[in-house]
Amino acid sequence: MSGREVVPLSAATVDLLRDPCRGCVRWLRDPVEARASGERRSVSRQREWAGDVTRRWGPPGVVVRVEGRTVAHAVAAPSAFVPRAAIPATAPVSADAVLLLSLSSESRVHTKAALHGLVRQVVRRQVRAIEAYGGPAVVPGCLSGAGPGAALHDLPWPPPDVCRIPTRLLTDIGFVVVREHPTTPRLRLDLRTVATVAEDVTAALRRLVPERTTAPAAT
Repeated sequence: MSGREVVPLSAATVDLLRDPCRGCVRWLRDPVEARASGERRSVSRQREWAGDVTRRWGPPGVVVRVEGRTVAHAVAAPSAFVPRAAIPATAPVSADAVLLLSLSSESRVHTKAALHGLVRQVVRRQVRAIEAYGGPAVVPGCLSGAGPGAALHDLPWPPPDVCRIPTRLLTDIGFVVVREHPTTPRLRLDLRTVATVAEDVTAALRRLVPERTTAPAAT
């Protein structure tokens, strides 16, 4: 696609994340903090986290830009950098994998670009797989904005439905369920080689219905 660039996520590029994922810190709040009152959205805290992960491990994701506009992003990191990674019933994430925290895009072609960019990035760090906690087709915690859902308590899983990627979207792009669960299944994408994964993802995306917007998840 003409004019497209894939930008590593860092403290300097957090502001480029798509809404409502920009500033979401639900994954960064440990269980004790989650039960207490406090900010569940903080761009400065998200920026600090991205900077810390970048220094200690590498960029925790990618942002896809087209003509100066963000069209997709993917955020992922080792579970050691994600305080809430161990909360879901299907935890823990495998030791050889990173956890996909957010995958948001305008269309399937941009989803592909974000995932391919993330795969290329993490393969260089000897990561063998990307894992994610699945969720419903619509994630109220991400889509509610300033509406009634914004007042929901940020308690341990499964309620409310926050920061999960729709299971159907994950399976459509090549992830497979490795631990079944009615609300928080854990899925995995094995990274055999960048080329093989790219072919698998492309083939899966071609089977999807025509171009459509994917619900952001974080979120």
